[in-house]
Amino acid sequence: GSHLSWGIALDLIHAHGCSRPGVDGPKNPLHVPLMKRSKGTTYEEKINAILAPVANKNGSAVAPSKRRREIYEQNVKKKKLSKEDDDNFYKKMSSQGGSGI
Repeated sequence: GSHLSWGIALDLIHAHGCSRPGVDGPKNPLHVPLMKRSKGTTYEEKINAILAPVANKNGSAVAPSKRRREIYEQNVKKKKLSKEDDDNFYKKMSSQGGSGI
């Protein structure tokens, strides 16, 4: 049939420079250097997008979206813990061990 042994398959891959398979035969590997890879948006970019003026139908800038700002502010409030909540969290974590403290 059309089966190859694992050893022969590895030899073929190695002979073609560790190529990746393609319909028309082996293709070059798709390696993108780490610093050239696309990056996600930063926290600051996301905040700026929330607070930035939005364009209306005429294309002129208007105030930032109130709804987006409200959602952002609600999320900020949810993430803030009281001093007591903070202390309770760290007491619980230290009682479970593994922190090295």
